[in-house]
Amino acid sequence: MRKYWALIIACAVAFAYHYEYALWLLRLPRGTIIFNDFALLTYQCQAARDFFAQSGTLWGYDPHFAAGLPLSFIWNSNVFLQVLAVAMKSYAVEDVIKIALFSSLMLFPLFFYWTMRNFGFARDHSCAAALIALLAFRLDTGMLFHITGMVTAGIITWYSLFLVSLLYRFMKSQDMRSAALLLVFSPPALLIHKTAVVILFAPALALLAQHARGLRPRSWFALACAAAATLAANWFWLSPLFKLFKYKTFLAEAPFWQNRDLLRPLKDYFTLSVMTNTVEWPHWWYGAAHTLMLWVLLAGGAAGLLFWKKRGRADLYLPIGIACAFLFVFSYYGAFVRAFAELNPTRYLPVMNLLLAIPASAALLALYRRMNRLTANALFLAVSLGACLVSFYHLERFDPLLKLRLGAPETREVTDLVSALRDLPGGGRVMLEDSGVMDREGQGQVYALSHLPAQFPRLVLGPDRVTHGDPASPSATVHQKGVSTRAEEQRLVPAQREIRIGPGRALDNRPGARDLVVAAAARAGCVPVFHGVDLQPGKPAFGAARGRVAMLGLPGNPVSVLATAHLFLLPLLSRCWPGFAYPWLELPLTAPARAGARRLFLPARFTAGGVAPLPWNGSGDLLAAAHGHALIDLPARSQLAAGTAVRVLPYVGGIPGAGAAWTRAMPC
Repeated sequence: MRKYWALIIACAVAFAYHYEYALWLLRLPRGTIIFNDFALLTYQCQAARDFFAQSGTLWGYDPHFAAGLPLSFIWNSNVFLQVLAVAMKSYAVEDVIKIALFSSLMLFPLFFYWTMRNFGFARDHSCAAALIALLAFRLDTGMLFHITGMVTAGIITWYSLFLVSLLYRFMKSQDMRSAALLLVFSPPALLIHKTAVVILFAPALALLAQHARGLRPRSWFALACAAAATLAANWFWLSPLFKLFKYKTFLAEAPFWQNRDLLRPLKDYFTLSVMTNTVEWPHWWYGAAHTLMLWVLLAGGAAGLLFWKKRGRADLYLPIGIACAFLFVFSYYGAFVRAFAELNPTRYLPVMNLLLAIPASAALLALYRRMNRLTANALFLAVSLGACLVSFYHLERFDPLLKLRLGAPETREVTDLVSALRDLPGGGRVMLEDSGVMDREGQGQVYALSHLPAQFPRLVLGPDRVTHGDPASPSATVHQKGVSTRAEEQRLVPAQREIRIGPGRALDNRPGARDLVVAAAARAGCVPVFHGVDLQPGKPAFGAARGRVAMLGLPGNPVSVLATAHLFLLPLLSRCWPGFAYPWLELPLTAPARAGARRLFLPARFTAGGVAPLPWNGSGDLLAAAHGHALIDLPARSQLAAGTAVRVLPYVGGIPGAGAAWTRAMPC
C-alpha cells in the first residue's frame, strides 16, 4: 500500500469533497432547489403521486403536459423520478428529488469502480480509474446536469456505462450470475432516461458482433429475457409514447443540445472554451481546466486503446473504441442530420468522456509505473487536488442558484404556480415556461414552443398571485402546436378571438402557436406586417392587419410578452387612445450591464442613484421581471459600466416612435 500513497490521498480528498457536496445538497431545506427544471420536476412528481392515489396506476405521461409534446421527442424524461415519488409516498416531493440527486452523486464513484471490475481490471487500476472519472465528471456536463435540474440525464451518464460493463461481463463469462445482474439492472436504464438507447447502441452492437459466434443458446435466451424485462418494466410509458408519436413535431428554432459548428471540436480542445447546450462558458480558468481534462482523456484514451491493441485485447479496445468514436462523431455532427438532431446530440459528450476514462486510466497507470516514483506521486497528487479546486470554484458559481428560497413575498408566485398546476382542470392549452441561462446568449431555448404544453385555462401570473381565467372565455382558448384542427385554428383569428382595450383591438398570440397563428392569419385574410424582430426577449413577435382589425402575436415566454407588449402593443394603443403612452426616461446605471448578440430590454429597478439592472436568467424568468420597475434598453454586444446613461421604459408605458412601420399599418 505504501507505493500507492498518492493515489490513496487523492482519492480520499476527491471522494470526501464530492460526498460532502452531495450531503450539502441533501441537507438543503425544502423549497431551495428551484433553478431551471427543478420546479418542473416538483410538479411532475406531485402530479404522478396524485394520479396514483386516485387510480392506483403509474403513468408514462402527464395529461396536463402531454408527454412533453412537441419537444421533438415526445416522452417524459422524468418518469423515473415520478416512480420514486409514488414509491416514497411518505417523503415530501422535494425530498424525493434531493434524495435522487444525492444518491446519484454518492453512487457514481462506487458504480464506476464496479464498472472497471466488470471489465476485469485489478482493484488498484479500478480505484485510479474511478478517481479520474470523478474528476472528469465534476469538470464536465455530467455534474451540471445534476445541479441544474436534469437529474435523470446526469444519472444515465454513469449508469449506462455500468450496464455496458455488465453486458461485457456476460459476453465473456456467459454464467448465470452475470445473466442475473444483466436482467436486474437493464430495465432501470431505460426507466432512468430515454438516452440510454443511444448510449448503449454502439457498444452493445460491437459486443454482439464480436461474441455472436461464441454465444450459447441459453445466452441468447438470457439476452432476450433482459430485453423483454426492459420493455415490460417500461411499457407503462412506452405505450402512450407509441400512441402519441403521430403528433411529434420538429422545431428547428429550438436547438437543444445541438452543435452546428463544424469547428466545435477544435474550439473545445484548443481555445479554452466550453460549450454547454447553446451556451459557451467564457471563464478562461474553467476553460483551461476543462481543456486539460479533455486532452488527458482523449490522448490517454487513445494511448490506452493502442496499449490494449498491442497486447491483443480486442475484447476491450474494439467495443470501447467503437463506442467512443461513435459518440464523438454523433455528438459533434449528429445535428446536421435532422433525425439525429432530435436526439440532442451534444448531451452525449460527457458520456464519451467518462468512457474515455477507462482506457485513459490504463495509459496513465502505465506511465505512472514508468516514472520516478516521487515525481509521479507529486504530479498525480497536484493534478488531482488542482482539479478538485477548480471544480469547487466552478460549482460555487451555481450555489446562489441552488440557494434560492421559495419564500413569501419575493418568490411566492413560484409556489403558487406549482400549486395551481397540481389541480388544473381541462380546458385550453398553454405552455409552461423555463428560466434557463441559455436564453441570455445564443439562440435561446424557445421554451414556449418546445417544452411541455399544459392543459389548463389561462393563468394570469403576477408578483403576488396566480389566478385562473374563465375557461369559457375566448381569451382562455389557446392552441396546442402539433394536434390542431382547422376549427382550433379559426379560434385564433381576430374575428373570433380578441382582447378589447379601449377602442383598439389586438390578438394575443398564445405560446406554442406561433407558426400556426401565422398560417391561420393568412387564411383569414390578414396581411403580415412583420414576423420576427432583432431584440431580446421577444424575437418571435408577429403583427398583421385585416381592414380595421389589428392582430399582434406575442411570444410565449412571460418576459417576452412583457417586453413586446411595451414595444409593440402600447404604441398601437397610444395611437388609438391619445395620452395612453408613457415617456422614455434616461437614467444612469448603478451597476454594470451587458447585452449579447441582440438588442436587450433588461428588467431593472429604480434606485436613489438611477436604475439597477436585475440578475436575469432569460425570457422565462418572470421572477426577476416581477421584481423590476422598468425595462432598460441595452444595445447589442454592449458592455456598459456603472454610471452610463441608458434609456429606461417604466412599466406600463408606451414607446414614442418605436414600431413605426407597425403602427402606420394599423387601421385605428
